[in-house]
This record gives sequence, structure tokens and C-alpha cells, in this order.
Amino acid sequence: MQAVCADFTVETARNTITRHVAQNAKMITDGYSTYQSLAGEFAMDVEKVPSKQAHIKLPWVHTAIGNAKKVLQGIYQHTRPGYLQNYLDEFCYKLNRRYFENDIFDRILIACTLT
Repeated sequence: MQAVCADFTVETARNTITRHVAQNAKMITDGYSTYQSLAGEFAMDVEKVPSKQAHIKLPWVHTAIGNAKKVLQGIYQHTRPGYLQNYLDEFCYKLNRRYFENDIFDRILIACTLT
């Protein structure tokens, strides 16, 4: 899940998690202080990952964030805050479907019949 947040205060994080994450979902975080404050309210494992070990414990997180930054900087040079969530949604859509190339025709037919 990616959601645009104006800031990362405890209240903003609480509202975002409540709105976008299922009650019984297990969340694993990087130990950021905001998450530590919310650990008792949600089913989350808060683990303090030292920055030197982050690439070992969370390898795809850094790759995905780096790729998202490059997309926003390269393609959407004049990104407006009001459209940022749309750009992130598009990035997630493409990232989650990057290995579907052999089945793309079948998936398009399914999508057409469902809408």
C-alpha cells in the first residue's frame, strides 16, 4: 500500500492505517518512531532495522522507492501534489504487473468482460 501523506505525525499515520489497512492485517515496519507509538493499537511488528542492514532485511523496499522517485523525477517533472496519489497508484499498478507480459492478452480480455 502506498498513500500520500501531508506529514508523518502519529495522528496522520493512525488515520492512514485505519483507512487503508484491514483490521487483522499484520504489518512489519522499520521501527520508525511513529510506528513504535502505534504498535499497541494495530497488529504490527515494529522492528528497529539499522540503516546498514536495511538493504538486507528490506531489499525490495529500497528498490521500489528508488524506482518511484526516478519515475516521478523523470516522467512527471512538474508533479502537482493533487495528482501525486494518482502517479503512485499508476506506479504500483505497473510494478505489480511487470511479469504479466506473456498473459497480457488474456488479462485484457478478462478486464474487458468484467467492466
